[in-house]
Amino acid sequence: MDARQLAAVASLCAKRYRQTKEQVDILRTTLYERERQQHALDAHAIVSIADAAGNILYANDRFCEASGYSRHELVGKIRRIVKSGMHPAELYADLWQTISRGLIWHGELCNRRKDGSFYWVETTIVPFLDDEGRPYQYISIRTDITHVKEAEQRLTRSQVYANIGTWDWNIETGDLYWSDRIAPLFGHREGTLETTYENFLAAVHPDDRQQVADAVKACVEQGAEYNIEHRVVWPDGTVRWLIERGDVVRDAAGSPLHMLGVVQDITERKLAEVALEESQRLARLGNWTVDLASGDISWSKEVYSLFNRSLHDYRPTLPAYYAELTYPEDVDKLRQAAQRILENGGPERIDHRILWPDGSVRWVHLEGYAERDAAGTPLALTGMIQDITERKHTEMALEESRKRLEEAQSLAKLGYWSADKTTGALQWSDEIYHIFGLDPAHFTPSVETFERAVHPDDAELILASERRAAESGVHDVVHRIVRPDGEVRYVRELAHARVGANGELLQLTGTVQDVTELKQAEHAMLRAKEAAEAASRAKSEFLASMSHELRTPLNSILGFAQLFSMDPALPSHGKEYAREIERAGQHLLSLVNDLIDLARIEAGKLDLFPAPVSVKAVVADSLAMVTPIARDRGIRLIDAGGSGKDTMVMADSTRLQQVLINLLSNAIKYNRPAGAVHIACHTEHGATRIAITDNGPGIPAEKQVRMFSAFDRLGAERGQVEGSGIGLVITRSIVEAMGGSIGFESAEGRGSTFWVTLPATTAAVCAVDESPASDTDTALAARAYVLYIEDNPMNLHLMQRIFTARDNLQLRTAHTAEIGIQLARVEPPALVMMDINLPGMDGYTALQILKTDSATAAVPVVAVTANAMKGDEKRGLKAGFDAYITKPIDIPMLFSVIDKLAHGASRDA
Repeated sequence: MDARQLAAVASLCAKRYRQTKEQVDILRTTLYERERQQHALDAHAIVSIADAAGNILYANDRFCEASGYSRHELVGKIRRIVKSGMHPAELYADLWQTISRGLIWHGELCNRRKDGSFYWVETTIVPFLDDEGRPYQYISIRTDITHVKEAEQRLTRSQVYANIGTWDWNIETGDLYWSDRIAPLFGHREGTLETTYENFLAAVHPDDRQQVADAVKACVEQGAEYNIEHRVVWPDGTVRWLIERGDVVRDAAGSPLHMLGVVQDITERKLAEVALEESQRLARLGNWTVDLASGDISWSKEVYSLFNRSLHDYRPTLPAYYAELTYPEDVDKLRQAAQRILENGGPERIDHRILWPDGSVRWVHLEGYAERDAAGTPLALTGMIQDITERKHTEMALEESRKRLEEAQSLAKLGYWSADKTTGALQWSDEIYHIFGLDPAHFTPSVETFERAVHPDDAELILASERRAAESGVHDVVHRIVRPDGEVRYVRELAHARVGANGELLQLTGTVQDVTELKQAEHAMLRAKEAAEAASRAKSEFLASMSHELRTPLNSILGFAQLFSMDPALPSHGKEYAREIERAGQHLLSLVNDLIDLARIEAGKLDLFPAPVSVKAVVADSLAMVTPIARDRGIRLIDAGGSGKDTMVMADSTRLQQVLINLLSNAIKYNRPAGAVHIACHTEHGATRIAITDNGPGIPAEKQVRMFSAFDRLGAERGQVEGSGIGLVITRSIVEAMGGSIGFESAEGRGSTFWVTLPATTAAVCAVDESPASDTDTALAARAYVLYIEDNPMNLHLMQRIFTARDNLQLRTAHTAEIGIQLARVEPPALVMMDINLPGMDGYTALQILKTDSATAAVPVVAVTANAMKGDEKRGLKAGFDAYITKPIDIPMLFSVIDKLAHGASRDA
């Protein structure tokens, strides 16, 4: 090879070497960059690679840290090892369908760590494709967004808790965004209301719509504050109150771009404001504020009425208060009180007179204090004012009476007396005969005759004062006397005592004075005070009681309307009428939730449905209801028949059954072991008497006068027999309300007989399908049953009608929690439905007894109640109720709850 060829070869080798070196350098640089990229990716993201079947081939350190698994535990496992179960199957189906087609999938997933906790990741899955375009492996790159999701969840929870929603209106495009809570605030389910400005305005109450539109316009065009309270009407007709606050985002030129805001439900606050106005109206009390800079006065609504001024036409100011409203002689006193408030901050209290436009003079009680800035400078005076005219008149009348009494004491001689406690001799001056209404010519006073004139209830007062007089030397007592004509007067005795060497009382000498008018004035003030306190309690209890009181009849209205509409035999127009009734009832229910009406707060009202009732039928039904209780206690029930068994009485059937069950239950509970209870019926002189006799221990004679006293169980509260002590009080009220009477006879050691007498009626006797009466147990139906504990007859009638559609279950009822508990213990039902507001023991107490008793602990208990105020359902479920159904009852929902909780009993029936 010549030199030129060698040189060419050498040159070519050198060139190839340089090219190879450049390529190696490029590859080294590329590899370094890829390694740094991989390092950056691994440092930031959660990375894994899986084969086509989803088995993990590679997992970086971040994956191991996030999941809690080691790389050894992850590699070779299918990716569902971190699957949380939080997402629907459709999401994973969409994911696999996307990547199996060779497409990239983006989304947010919730994964489960090895310790069971959850973490959220924003995920991108990229398929690796072979030459034929089929995926042979997948790389998943994830970013941990748990803190973001938790922040979103906290925001959502806070909005739900505060009942607040947020919105963002793009003014340029008209697009509107609102958070999930907005739709429920407008009465729609989340996600069901299209987010448009038109839908928002459509939900606003028609009377408030223009006001809202004007406020939005003023905020957008003029920059005015958007802070407005308005009503919305839900699709079901419910009216709610909302408050909205917002502002406009503008560009550098001031043009509006977005309007942002929040909306919150303030219905409860509005109702509270209405309640406050009502309470202030009843108490004749209002609030006021004086702006010291302007002299303007702000009054609450009731203050205008208190001053007899028009809310719309009169503008109160501080100068006018002194010049026009205050009685002239009281102005200086009022100015001085205001000055003291400014000096020491208050509170300051003062009574003064005011003038009405017609010249009438009224009395008010005013309390005030100062509001100051950070530097301590007074900015305003604020406080309350109350009309006390009637109280002042009473005080002035009392003061006048006292003045007359003082004048009489100074001008007239008081009655003088002297009593010898050893001989019983008594001397009176002439005035005392006049005080006691006695004629001196026909009456000889003595200690004995004086004691007979003393009111029986006050005899102990005098004896106690005499015992004190033996120690202190002074006898001072006010007591009542009864004149021969029956008039009761109050007298005050004031005397000095003479005591013997052994401390015994020998003689009393002093005066007596008639103080009847003074006592009457004191009683009048006490009654006025008690009336005011009662009114205050009524106002405090109003919101809680109103819902329950009015929901009870609505339960029957809506319940029966639903039954009618579900009746397949009812013609279509009849069903439409039933639906109209239901719609009207639902509207009435919404008004019940919004309006405050004190007219329904009355005590002692009973709902009765008098009609001819078969004595035989009601006795048979009552015996059947208490048979399990008797069987459990080993007590025989004996139907003794009688002449009144086949008669009819005029009564409320459900209430009469309630009376008999209560008396039978008492006869069973307070009987001796292996005892018996007889029930007999007799008719005489147009009345039927039902008598229930036990052979228990009887009632001691000294306790019989307390038999119908509320909450007095005659000592039985220390025993093991459950009860509240009001059953007989309720029973007597029911019987007397039905035009009947109730009584008892008892002898200690020989048992008791309680009887109920009701007017008989000539209506035809209905046939009663019952088994022959005997002294053995009366068998109940063998089917599985639901126990309903409810004291309201309308609700009992409704539930009985509802259960006619449930052939596989039998409904049994109890009108008190005590009787219901006894029935459930003896024969546990498939399900217990129970009202909460029951006479005696309430539903919450009964629930705890049922849940802690091994015989009934497994029985589901459902609350069926009119307690539907905010928080009632949460409280009920927390207490242990398996479900919480509010009245008016939604019958399909009721059936759903029964089928869910009593399904085992239904299959066995």
